[in-house]
Amino acid sequence: MAEYSLSVDDVYNYNTIDYAGDQDTYSVYLTPGYYDFDTSSSYDTTLLLTDPNNNVVGFDDDNGYGLASYIDNAFAPTEGWYTLTVADFLNDGTGDYSVAAHNAGFGEDPGWA
Repeated sequence: MAEYSLSVDDVYNYNTIDYAGDQDTYSVYLTPGYYDFDTSSSYDTTLLLTDPNNNVVGFDDDNGYGLASYIDNAFAPTEGWYTLTVADFLNDGTGDYSVAAHNAGFGEDPGWA
């Protein structure tokens, strides 16, 4: 498992899932608001976003292009370091990928989820 840092409105290009079962984690500093996260790869990725207390904020398998992952409008209720984990869906694939974080807007949680 490799650990990295990712900034909002930034793309981390060409990282690699090196072996079966490998996962890469990214620390992302978020302020209250909505965020999108996505991957681009040639294999089936998953994304998991957890808050500073390790509670799941978002998860996605295939909502991106092809088999890519896309977490849409994840709400960060508190300021702090969140963790974004990239993995292969079946934990048996390897390959290169890119991951991005985007600010999707500001505001309070509407309570829909």
